[in-house]
Amino acid sequence: MHRSNLPKDATPVGPGWPFATVVVLPDPVSSATYILDNRRVPSTETASTTGVAQLTDVLPLLHARGVSILTVRDRGYGNAPWVQASHHLPTDQLIRARGSGRVSPAATPAPASGGPTALGRSAL
Repeated sequence: MHRSNLPKDATPVGPGWPFATVVVLPDPVSSATYILDNRRVPSTETASTTGVAQLTDVLPLLHARGVSILTVRDRGYGNAPWVQASHHLPTDQLIRARGSGRVSPAATPAPASGGPTALGRSAL
C-alpha cells in the first residue's frame, strides 16, 4: 500500500490494504466521527469505484430519515475519475483538490515572426 507524506528516506510502499470509509462528521463539530461503512478496496477496483458503491448504498438510508447530507472528499477523491463516477449521486459534495495543481489560461497564439509565447498568469 502506498503511503504519502513520509520523510525523504522512508519507503513509500508498505504492507497492508487500502480501505474506504464513510463517516459522519457531527454537527456541532467535534473530534468524534461515526463510521457508517468501511470497505477494503480490492485490487480489481479503485478507491473511487469503491467510494461510489458505498455512497450508493448509504445515501438512500440517510435520505429516508430526512438527514441533510454534504459529502466531504479528501485526498485521492478530488480527482477527475471521482467526479465522473459520482456526479449522479443525490448529494452535494465539498471536494479538496490537490494544492500542487495549477490552473492556467489557454496559451496565446505564437507571434508570426517568433517562437511560442509563454502561458499567461496562473488563475490560482
